[in-house]
Amino acid sequence: FAQALGNPSLGQIGPGADAHMLRSCDVQRNGTRDNRLFADGSGISTTIGSNNWYPGDEWKGDIARILMYMYLHYENQCLPTYVTTGATATTDSNMPNLLLQWNAEDPVSQYEDNRNTYLGGTPSNSNFRQGNRNPFIDNPYLATVIWGGPIAQNRWPNVFLTNAEFNFENSISVYPNPSNDGTINITTEANLDEINVISVNGQLVQQIKKPISIDTNYSVSNLPEGFYFLQLNSNNQSVTKKIVIN
Repeated sequence: FAQALGNPSLGQIGPGADAHMLRSCDVQRNGTRDNRLFADGSGISTTIGSNNWYPGDEWKGDIARILMYMYLHYENQCLPTYVTTGATATTDSNMPNLLLQWNAEDPVSQYEDNRNTYLGGTPSNSNFRQGNRNPFIDNPYLATVIWGGPIAQNRWPNVFLTNAEFNFENSISVYPNPSNDGTINITTEANLDEINVISVNGQLVQQIKKPISIDTNYSVSNLPEGFYFLQLNSNNQSVTKKIVIN
């Protein structure tokens, strides 16, 4: 994410110094990229026209997952549309379809995994670990769940059943979303067997087995502020919804 393209500029502290987006680079190559916007292409990294930049077949998925992380972590200061060309997803006008495509076409490499694990370690003065992870490296399919688009690599098959057809999905209503009081209500004609609240890092935050329904209404409460996935299971079928607690 080019520092100058943030709003405001990312600077060299905070988002401008986030290790998840910083990579070692040849000075001349970095200067050639400059502030050019990411655009579709093929082969190795290169300029596209006079104003755009293709990161290369081997790195386009890395770029997509970095920009998704920056958007999730720094919100409006790091909108993906600031640095990427093309049409955006119908689910979110700030998410370019190109990034969803790159995330699906270029699966996570061992290099990404190793770096994510290192940066996610406990910070210390001796090893400069940052202490947090990029969840889109942990599971690229999170982007599919959040924004739709091409189906990306699913590294948590026990959490997201990507190939299932759910016959009760259209009957489910989740509200309010976002919630301002830590409570999410669920309305469905189905008898839910289990409700799971899962963090963006794949951690099970809350689980309700055999939840009690009151006139086809269920409720999950006492949720801390954050972004979650609400997984609803019924009769060997599953639906996952994204929820936000303010």
